[in-house]
Amino acid sequence: MKKFKFRFESVETLRNSQEQAALKFFAEAQMALQFQLENKMNILNQIDANLSKKESLASQASTSVESFHIQQNFINGLKQKVIQADALILKAQKNLRVAFDRFKAARQNKKIIETIKDKDFKNYKKEYLKHENNKLQDLYTMRSKIFRGEES
Repeated sequence: MKKFKFRFESVETLRNSQEQAALKFFAEAQMALQFQLENKMNILNQIDANLSKKESLASQASTSVESFHIQQNFINGLKQKVIQADALILKAQKNLRVAFDRFKAARQNKKIIETIKDKDFKNYKKEYLKHENNKLQDLYTMRSKIFRGEES
């Protein structure tokens, strides 16, 4: 009897490659989100550092009002960057959800093919055992005929 050959082997290969591509896309989306979160944290750290600098300028007697305003404008600009970073984080989260849904669908498609393959393999084993039993039965029949002196 022939070896087991899955009838949808090319589909299985395609589904595996689609799952790998979806997994790669998901990983890239996760990295993009992580990058945006780190970027926002850096901006917030800059705001904290500049607020400390502004407070130190306020405590110095020789500080001009202009340097104080420059520092305040810089902090306001950083706050605008935080708002932009939040928008980019939301976009990255949306992309991550899309990537996860795509990966989930690819995994389900692969699982369907694996289920079909398992079912086909079980049927193959069943047929193989049936075939082997028939061969053994024929062998026993031939053996008994030989021992009785009959010809086949």
